[in-house]
Amino acid sequence: MNYPEWLDVFLKNSVVWVFFSVLVFVYIAWHGFFYVKSMAEVREASGYFYAKNYAEAYQKIQPLAMNGYSESRYQLGVMTAFGLGPVRKDKMLAMFWFNCKDVSGCVEGRNEYRLALGCLQGEWGERREEECLWWMKSSAELQYQDALVWLDKYNSKKNGKEKE
Repeated sequence: MNYPEWLDVFLKNSVVWVFFSVLVFVYIAWHGFFYVKSMAEVREASGYFYAKNYAEAYQKIQPLAMNGYSESRYQLGVMTAFGLGPVRKDKMLAMFWFNCKDVSGCVEGRNEYRLALGCLQGEWGERREEECLWWMKSSAELQYQDALVWLDKYNSKKNGKEKE
């Protein structure tokens, strides 16, 4: 059977379009499955961290942090900064985990700021104020705006009390 040329072109293009559509669908479904699976792992690891089960959290968080998950890197950094669970206290290693180079969704200085606020609020046990301020200053050195504002207010209050 002879088809008109326009119909022949349409049918050939339709087959190609359907073929590539199926490939795209399979690709998206495949990656979507692994994305959902990895996000479930991140949630599970975070649950151990925020429940202060640091030994279990470390086991779950460490591989995720190595793969560049920003929140996992933050959590491992907190554990390293304060020596929580099976991790020994090491400020330099904590700074490595807080580093945002090649980490999607990470903002330089934000992790140090979050750590400092949690430290000041006693989230990770009783800490000396100087230790908490060190992390806030580290965040400010990275030009994280919230840390700069926080330190400015802190210094204003401190200077106001000293004058009285």
